[in-house]
Amino acid sequence: MEPILMNGSESWTISEQKIRSLEAPETCFYKRMLKTPSTAKKTNDEVLNQACTQRN
Repeated sequence: MEPILMNGSESWTISEQKIRSLEAPETCFYKRMLKTPSTAKKTNDEVLNQACTQRN
């Protein structure tokens, strides 16, 4: 997933806000894969731990 979102990023100047914007779809995909209800108050780290993965 990350290589698709970061395509051509070698020349990008990425701020913290842009990094969060790029990480948001990944977290949404994991929430959907785990069938987490939209009303569940889970942090991104909790979702990543539940999916047994971590950010690079």
